Amino acid sequence: MAFDKRLFEAKWALGEIYPEDLPALAWDAVEAGYDGPALRRLGALEKPSGWETDRFMPAVLEELSIRSISPSEAALVLSQAEARRILAEKSDPLLQLGRFYRYWLASDYSRELSTIGNLDDAYSWSSEDMIRADAMKQLQWLAGLDIESTTSDERMQTCPAPGEDRIVAVPENWGKKLVQSIKGLWKR
Repeated sequence: MAFDKRLFEAKWALGEIYPEDLPALAWDAVEAGYDGPALRRLGALEKPSGWETDRFMPAVLEELSIRSISPSEAALVLSQAEARRILAEKSDPLLQLGRFYRYWLASDYSRELSTIGNLDDAYSWSSEDMIRADAMKQLQWLAGLDIESTTSDERMQTCPAPGEDRIVAVPENWGKKLVQSIKGLWKR
């Protein structure tokens, strides 16, 4: 697998890289043109423990020029990568909603991930086809985001709302009828 520095940063920030994965990632980095003594030592480990890898990681991160990113940015980067993967593979987005929920939590409830992060809850009030359609819209939006050069406010201006193409006609005096029905319940 090709080494992707941006994904490595994001996974590292969210603690999604495990000690046993690090030697293979080190060799992927070497094959991608990165080099350094700590990276080579990490790549030489077999079935490493966290204690073993922890000794090398500060130097490895420096050799790779890995910067520290916020959990919110990391979750957005990983969500975008996952959205692109799902769209490229044409897989069912409903099977990955739990992952987007976890990224939304890890991002400290970022606005960009709030809609797709909450679609898992939509099962209780919506059909699978409606949720799938909303998920696909969110995935397409996420996949096309320019995370590097836009602010959260700029990105949110283009975010599709769930079910925005399903307009429900509401009677003009619906509020008054609702209040009357509630008052009727209290009288009973």
